Amino acid sequence: MTMMLHVREVKPGMVLQRDLVHDGKVLLKAESHLSEAMISVLNLRGITHVDIMNAAEQHAAPGADHYYKMAINASADQEYQRKKEVINKLFSSVEDDEQMHLLKYCMVRELEEEYSDKD
Repeated sequence: MTMMLHVREVKPGMVLQRDLVHDGKVLLKAESHLSEAMISVLNLRGITHVDIMNAAEQHAAPGADHYYKMAINASADQEYQRKKEVINKLFSSVEDDEQMHLLKYCMVRELEEEYSDKD
């Protein structure tokens, strides 16, 4: 799962999820480990947000064991299913209410978007 973080929240050692492109130029390649100097350059260039790998993805960077990556994906799928079941249970008694149905739809959609980046 990608985490979009404001540069103020980025800490040295965090890893970029994808190439950082600014003004049509690749400033940093995906999977770059950010240093304090790199973070300072981001601020100087006016870059406000970057996509950062979550901790589990950092361990599954290139060269990581194929089965470890599969385990991470399986864990994410289980977490997604558990959260979706909670949403369904919360809204099970109000299915006839259009506003509640819309709210449930929005929550499920947000959940799907959150977990679609994990693939």
